[in-house]
Amino acid sequence: MVSLRIQRVKNETELEDKISDYLAMGYKIKRRQDNSAELWKRNYGGILLHIILFILSGFTGILNILYLLYKHFSPEDAVLIKIDNKSNS
Repeated sequence: MVSLRIQRVKNETELEDKISDYLAMGYKIKRRQDNSAELWKRNYGGILLHIILFILSGFTGILNILYLLYKHFSPEDAVLIKIDNKSNS
């Protein structure tokens, strides 16, 4: 399930800083425009869940592979960073 969050920044410098922060956290840029950027991050599941699925599948790992593919093709988190055009003077 994708959850899209919107974050607003004041200018281009803040936009670049936010993008750098998210890239450092493992996000990837999906779309980049002059006044916005959309980033997303995949989640492959926790190690404990993979161990449990491995045991439940009779040590074949079939459930692990299915779960990994499911998580791989469904991005877990997405964020849209936009420059706020409203001027507060």
